[in-house]
Amino acid sequence: MSYAEAVDILKSAVKESHLEDRPHIDLSVVSVQEREKTQKALMWVRTYMARGEVSEAQIKRDLGL
Repeated sequence: MSYAEAVDILKSAVKESHLEDRPHIDLSVVSVQEREKTQKALMWVRTYMARGEVSEAQIKRDLGL
């Protein structure tokens, strides 16, 4: 899975927090049918970050966090 594909999938899991007024990833907003694919996308994004191919700041920017 490419980084761009993973980010596109994860965007559906971004939720705005009313307590902190900050968006975050929340897998509970993803349908059960899409949850496994979303979890895999999250693992891929973390892998790209661990490899140094993308920074945490870039991921947050790309996801709107």
